[in-house]
Amino acid sequence: MREDTHTIDTRVSLIHDELFRRLLIQDYVRVRTQPLAVDDLTKNHLNIQTMMGHLSTEDINNIENNGYPRTNYRPYKNVSPFDVAQVLYEEKLFPSPEEIFAQGQNMIRQYKELLHYSLNERKRPDVVYMTDVAHQYTDEKPPLFGIDFLKGKSITNMDAFWKGTLLGLIMDDPYYRALSGLDLGLGLCIPINRDHMITPKKYSLDFIPDFLKKIGLKKLWPFDKCKLSNLDFRSRLDPHMPLTELVERFHSDIMPLLIKSGLVPEPGEYQQGESIVPGYIRIARGPGTSDWKAINLAYTLWGPDAALGVLLADVMDTIEKTSLYMSISKKEGIFSGSQDEGLLRELMDYKEIKRLMKRMNNLNFLTPLFELIREDPAARHPEASVSVRYFTRIYSIVRKNGKHAVLDDTTTVYEEIWRFMGDFKDQYWNGKVRPDLVDFNIGYECTGSRWYYDRYMKLVRALEQNREFPYHNKMWALAS
Repeated sequence: MREDTHTIDTRVSLIHDELFRRLLIQDYVRVRTQPLAVDDLTKNHLNIQTMMGHLSTEDINNIENNGYPRTNYRPYKNVSPFDVAQVLYEEKLFPSPEEIFAQGQNMIRQYKELLHYSLNERKRPDVVYMTDVAHQYTDEKPPLFGIDFLKGKSITNMDAFWKGTLLGLIMDDPYYRALSGLDLGLGLCIPINRDHMITPKKYSLDFIPDFLKKIGLKKLWPFDKCKLSNLDFRSRLDPHMPLTELVERFHSDIMPLLIKSGLVPEPGEYQQGESIVPGYIRIARGPGTSDWKAINLAYTLWGPDAALGVLLADVMDTIEKTSLYMSISKKEGIFSGSQDEGLLRELMDYKEIKRLMKRMNNLNFLTPLFELIREDPAARHPEASVSVRYFTRIYSIVRKNGKHAVLDDTTTVYEEIWRFMGDFKDQYWNGKVRPDLVDFNIGYECTGSRWYYDRYMKLVRALEQNREFPYHNKMWALAS
């Protein structure tokens, strides 16, 4: 009989769990056949995260029986990238976890080199051939992050590229989400020490009651669905607390307790493995932000180079979950744990970035910016939950050319976004999405892409009518 899903899941290291191993291998056989427009290395990273998603949620019951849920297994809430990679390595289906994580870290290093090189040298580096940023690029070198869509792409407007990069970095940052003034979900990506996660049938977060009284928390545990990311500290502290105050309170009062408990390591740099794993601690529930909408918005505001900036920042955010290094740092009272948060703070040392961030920090800009990219829980369809896997998935489509249907071998969501945004202004003024844009299911919810295009145009128009983000306003030409 299935265990109660609201009880604590004490299964931590899963590599010796026979059911876990069997389901993982079955899932791998299925996901590895899905065509993706990426190289094999990047595909390994995306596959790990896809399988983690299946095994840690109710999707675990879709793995057997060709996707039809006939089983009643309890999701593995504490699955980690190491668990997945180690089992597949032992089955001779994958490189070792250490090799996978090191390769992911190398991809991130190349991306960071691109950013720092462009700022230090004041040059326009090519996005694509980024194996060695200091030398001439050649067609033989692979595209950054192994993404086929980036072949042939280059940056021609560095100012626009940086605006898109910053948008991609701040959209998931809890500090900037709180600063936007909107009611958004907040959380912190941070290393978790699994050796300190579980004591006999309890999480190690059953703090000494005196600690809890000091910050007004009488009862934190057990929590819904037995996962750190299902917490909501705001509801425990004060449901009406402003997000800016909540973030300050979390960093000043709660983070030290998490570190004292042993669940979160002391500030420093760590290597991902069996004990130290990537975690996510939710600070407040609320709608998130849509990467799909952010790429569209950057293209609308500043052009294709800005959209590339968001795209690359989003891919880094994905790859870092299966990369080698994780760290915890504290600066001016604020903890950061993810590499993209750390990168944002690194870039702030450059005068150009400080100047851009000063302009973007203006609430007259930041609020409508987040308004355009946040997910709308009241939407008829869920907002476009498009992971890098869905962005790069290869679709076979039939494109209309007048009255005739012409087979277009393949496409990806990235390619269709560039087609849609290429003449967005004409579509916007005409009030209609181009008829030749293919309608195919995208994202986790598999909703028609044309519905998202139409919804995006309506959202921009509504904000324009409310004078929150007028199309003719100078903000739409911020790159000029």
